[in-house]
Amino acid sequence: MPAAGDIAIIGYNTAQTTAPVGAAQSLTFVVLRPLAAGTMIYFTDRTWNGTSFSGSGTDGTFSYEVPPGGLAAGAVISPTLTGFGGTEFSNTGEAIYAYVGTDANTPTTFLFAIEFADGNSTFAASLANTGLVAGVTAAAIPLDIGSYHGPTNGGGAEYFVRQISDAQNWAGDDIDGQQAHPHPVDSLFQVAPDFQLWVTGSAGGDGLIKVDGDGTISGGNLGHNINRLYTDFQSGGNDLLYHPSDITFDTVHGRYYIADSDLNGHNRILQGSIADLFNPAATPTLTVLFNNTATDATGRIDHMEVDPQTGSVYFTLGSTFMKVASNTANQAGTQLANFGTGSGNPIGTGNNFFNDMVIDFTTGEAYFTSTRVLASAGGDSVQKNYLYRITGLDNGDGAGAFTFGGGNLSVMPFSPQDNEVGTGTNNPGEAFPKEFGTLDGLAIDTVNHILYFSTGEVLLDDDQNSGTAPIYHPGGIYSYALTGNPTGTYTVVWQQTGGSGPQGILSDLEIDVVTGRWYVLDTTGTSGVVANDGEGIWSGNLNGSGTPVLFSTINNESGLTGVGLHLNRAPTMTTGANAALGTTEASNGPASGTSTAVDFI
Repeated sequence: MPAAGDIAIIGYNTAQTTAPVGAAQSLTFVVLRPLAAGTMIYFTDRTWNGTSFSGSGTDGTFSYEVPPGGLAAGAVISPTLTGFGGTEFSNTGEAIYAYVGTDANTPTTFLFAIEFADGNSTFAASLANTGLVAGVTAAAIPLDIGSYHGPTNGGGAEYFVRQISDAQNWAGDDIDGQQAHPHPVDSLFQVAPDFQLWVTGSAGGDGLIKVDGDGTISGGNLGHNINRLYTDFQSGGNDLLYHPSDITFDTVHGRYYIADSDLNGHNRILQGSIADLFNPAATPTLTVLFNNTATDATGRIDHMEVDPQTGSVYFTLGSTFMKVASNTANQAGTQLANFGTGSGNPIGTGNNFFNDMVIDFTTGEAYFTSTRVLASAGGDSVQKNYLYRITGLDNGDGAGAFTFGGGNLSVMPFSPQDNEVGTGTNNPGEAFPKEFGTLDGLAIDTVNHILYFSTGEVLLDDDQNSGTAPIYHPGGIYSYALTGNPTGTYTVVWQQTGGSGPQGILSDLEIDVVTGRWYVLDTTGTSGVVANDGEGIWSGNLNGSGTPVLFSTINNESGLTGVGLHLNRAPTMTTGANAALGTTEASNGPASGTSTAVDFI
């Protein structure tokens, strides 16, 4: 016979009057101890008075029957119950009880309870004579839409039900003059991910997105347990994040860093504790290491790297390369290099802003991509498309340590370069050919000393004839050997072709040398308009074999779009043993049966 804590509700969505697509009324629960076939579980939003249920016209009860073969611990269930037995989950406060009994009106054992959408984390409904305890086997979540995003591995049933009953482990949103943002539910328990991909997201509430990857799930090629954190999150009446553009981790010291830059007076480097990321409802403690209040491109903070040995944080600011220390608030920062006005940049000192940056701290080398594209109906005008390198980077570097005249800041060569490919107006010096796309994301294999970069698709007026349509030139993924390559030859790893792989604008890039795969953000998808048409994280083989796969979508119904991408493999930030899991869906009514169990990813 099931007991309290054998299941727990891990996701819900209230009956929004203006629900976005995919945000219809829903409920999801996880099995924490095995359930025998035929077990009937009831869910109700009727009022419990300590001895019996009573309800209003919008209250009701629905049932779920465990399918033949039973359900193993870890199974995640999303019932597809038409009308939810007359139940309507109110966005002004609701309590749901899960129980078994002789019938819907005669509970014998309460399994779990949740109260939500009332703006507080106090369980106000009655738990009298249920055997349930608030914070132990009953959760109180203040949000109109919520999903559990606490630990999913490394414990047993008692551990998980307590974690699920803790409101600090939930993420979600409220209907506060706008549509609430739905949050995906963690779909796999007892799977410690081999790696995690973290994305900074703009628009759609802004925030952070984490996607797990594991070799036991589709060979590691499909993401699972998608967490959207801090969307529309406010602290002290102000946005927690304004426009997060990059994230990186120092797992040695348990810290993470965010570049948060909206070009509207909020251009910051933030430091936080990794532990806070796994209490998504709590307001994280963030130290503002650096703040620039500019409202133009001189205040852009797009990319950063952290040296875990020294705690130094390196970042791009406008057309400069900067450094601050960890743990110290409101620093002025040290300008290590200038690529703009007064720098003596051989390819021109104007509009030298960065698309990405990567640092090899072992060799003391830093690389930067810089492009400038003016779009028009007649085609894109690619006015800059360069790769820079800094050598001799060291923690002791002071202001102005790197200059073009000093020999430690240079433009990297390309062979072929822009004036050796195609026609039309070419960029001077060692520019990457615009016909192969605009330079964007960077990643480095520090073992084999190979640089990888992504390029964005462009439309070019190849024939210099305004009366003809511009020609499409695909983007792609390229490799560039950093040793024994004086002329700067590069190799196509993958190039955009119709019908396979990401078809939108490619941006941030990460590589996993353990599995030999690349990961890239497609920021627009096929059309750039319709959600879920390919926008998200794509993955392919570094050796160029096979066809890229969509690892995970990351957007929400309100237009959340990926900006920065970071891969974290070792050490991962969760622990536990792997276990095979399944999920089922049930239709309405007792003895309803279920669909065939499938992996839920």
